[in-house]
Amino acid sequence: MENTDAEEVTLDMEAEAEAEAMPEPQPAEPDMDPATEAFARLEGEMALVRRAVERLAAERADIVIPDYGATLTDMTTQIAAVSESLDEIAEHPAMQLTPERLGARIEAVAVAARRADHERIDQASKEARQAAHDMNAAVTQVRTAADQSRRLWQGIGCGALAGILLWSFLPGTIARAVPENWHWPERMAARLIGESSR
Repeated sequence: MENTDAEEVTLDMEAEAEAEAMPEPQPAEPDMDPATEAFARLEGEMALVRRAVERLAAERADIVIPDYGATLTDMTTQIAAVSESLDEIAEHPAMQLTPERLGARIEAVAVAARRADHERIDQASKEARQAAHDMNAAVTQVRTAADQSRRLWQGIGCGALAGILLWSFLPGTIARAVPENWHWPERMAARLIGESSR
């Protein structure tokens, strides 16, 4: 773009220089025809344009076009490196996650976590039921032990009472039931009053 501006400036300056070098049109002779005068001026301008075009063609032939081969090679190498980097990035698992896949993964993890929580809750519920059952069994055993203890004391009391009752009339009945020559009732009476003989 800068070259184009320079060319335009150069052409304008050359055109001005040529215009100055050209002899100024002479004032028209009074007997010259205006059409001839116009053609003469047109001929001068055409010569000026012809010389400008010839110089423009010569200057365009002198323009050096730079060789962009090395720059394009570097750019191609860099683009290939960027493409490889993008391929590597695209292969990472994080880049392959779409919102749908990410949502499905989150839901799967949530289901697994809830399953583990449900298992823990079920286990805790079973343990609580077992503990309640064990406590009921322990309470039942304590009640049974208390009942057994109470019944034991009741049995002891009844046995003692029955023993006392039996002891009060049974020895006399037995002593009278034995043959008389054994003299058990007399011996019992002697022992009861503390005598040594009957």
